[in-house]
Amino acid sequence: MKKMLAMTIATGALLLPLGHLATTSIASAAPTSAAVRADWYKAVARLRGQTLASGKGVYRDRERRAGVEQRLAIEIEDAEPNWVYEVHFNGTLLGEITTDEFGTGELNLKTARFIDDPEEWQPLPENFPRVIEGDSLTVGPVSGNFRVRS
Repeated sequence: MKKMLAMTIATGALLLPLGHLATTSIASAAPTSAAVRADWYKAVARLRGQTLASGKGVYRDRERRAGVEQRLAIEIEDAEPNWVYEVHFNGTLLGEITTDEFGTGELNLKTARFIDDPEEWQPLPENFPRVIEGDSLTVGPVSGNFRVRS
């Protein structure tokens, strides 16, 4: 005889085999990471050039009650240590990345009204466009084009 578990739901009782509860109820109780991130639009640019340096730019946006939240996280590695590199999006200057003694640096930009940690995020320019397939990102000697990811 299978063991049964009684659960009170709203106004009645539901009897389920224990094995069924473990595979169905628990699995459906916690959302998957894909479900949590399903509302984010994402585009990624891999940065390469004629040097050892490489990097990546990751753009995300999503609708929120207070408007559209945009994020652009840019990183570079194996670059010249203790150097300042300009960051350009489609040819327009966005900011600068200063590398550390290991040649690594980052620039994190976010819609101003959604910045919760000013030490981590800097504001994106107002009216920054949604990043689309083919948009370009350049950090000093490396560059790449964005690809939309699902």
